[in-house]
Amino acid sequence: MVAATTAAKCGSTYVKVKMEGNAIARKIDISVHRSFESLTATLMRMFDICDEHLQKSFKIAYQDREGDWLLAEDVPWRTFIRCLKCIKLIRSGC
Repeated sequence: MVAATTAAKCGSTYVKVKMEGNAIARKIDISVHRSFESLTATLMRMFDICDEHLQKSFKIAYQDREGDWLLAEDVPWRTFIRCLKCIKLIRSGC
């Protein structure tokens, strides 16, 4: 409920999702997710990343309302939802 409520206050509950190295962006309804785990699973399916080792090589970055890019895991879920503008899957050093 937090995701839907906060996202509704800020506008649309749909956010743009990009993957590093992929030219096509997509949109997801962030209000259906209640945790980073749920969001991560959806993003992995969306971009057809099935291999568990490959999944671990991606991190979720997000652009906040001020235009700064941050790692999603560095903030609590509620803060992430409140500030979220755009999501990007980026490759980590794994």
